[in-house]
Amino acid sequence: MRERNQSIDAIRFLAAILVVCLHVGLPKGQIWSMTTLFVARSAVPLFFMISGYMFGVRQKWDTQIEQYTKKQAWKITKIAVAAYIFYILIDVWRTGPKVVFHILMNYKTIIRFLFFNKTFYGGHLWYLFAYMCVLIVYWILLKKNKVKWMYYWTPIGLILYYVLGKYSKLIFGDVVSFWYARNFLMVGIPCFAIGYYFGQKGIKPAGERKNIEKAAWLVFLFWQIGLMWTERSFLRDHHAYVGNNNFIFNTSIAVTALLFALRFPGKSKWVSEMAKWGRKYSLIIYILHPLVSRCIGFVMKRVDLWIELTQQEKYLQIWRGILPILCIIGCIMTKLVWDGIQKNIIEKRKQTT
Repeated sequence: MRERNQSIDAIRFLAAILVVCLHVGLPKGQIWSMTTLFVARSAVPLFFMISGYMFGVRQKWDTQIEQYTKKQAWKITKIAVAAYIFYILIDVWRTGPKVVFHILMNYKTIIRFLFFNKTFYGGHLWYLFAYMCVLIVYWILLKKNKVKWMYYWTPIGLILYYVLGKYSKLIFGDVVSFWYARNFLMVGIPCFAIGYYFGQKGIKPAGERKNIEKAAWLVFLFWQIGLMWTERSFLRDHHAYVGNNNFIFNTSIAVTALLFALRFPGKSKWVSEMAKWGRKYSLIIYILHPLVSRCIGFVMKRVDLWIELTQQEKYLQIWRGILPILCIIGCIMTKLVWDGIQKNIIEKRKQTT
């Protein structure tokens, strides 16, 4: 068993923050905010790659990898189902059970959920169900000793991911629903396979001249961000820009971020601290941030001063910059309260026994 790479958990936490920015929003019309939101679409491919890497490494030493994968798949299934039910109940409270169950029982909703991981309520939860499907596929391939079959699907899945996604309007003349591209087949398995490959291959940490190599990786990252802007300009010039999908360079940025973490397994205090936050809070931030954002909006709409200030564009932009931070803090506080409640329950059970 190898020592855990702190940098991987640190970038996982940064990716969770980027997801919040993507869903909650940032100030509009600013180059920095638009760039951040473009880069933020690399977060989910990076999540899949990190998971694939972890399993790729573990498979080399764990003789019980099949049982471990089965347990992890079941764990993610329970989390995903619980989160989905939670968001469904919120909308039952908001709109009533008849509307919600009419939508959920529609055959199109069921088909899209089963084959394309579309979650009608809590749309961001698609990732959890896609990850669940990826682990199930990985487990089946493990049992058949055919894990490398994922590599054969990877280029096909990624090509379909872009053809049905960002480039659908350019190729077909019309926008294809992003659910056909954003699912376990098109993004989940390919990105998991990329991470798995690095885990199996083993990427050695940087040796001498670390600072020079680190600078080179950062230059390479910014070069890719520049190419992503070029990609956007190309699609806009051809009147084929599709907003709710990933650029080609989102995947390469995710690969770069993972390789950077593997080459530079940070051991400094601040990286270790961020890694702890990544392990403890990344998942809860991903699951709860839309709800926290909605709750903050619900409260602030009843504050007359806030309503008056946000009618002015200047203060509205400031609020858009503050809201993601408040969402992250709210998710962390929720986790701390929940952990405190669980600790008290365990202590009371110990006292009674």
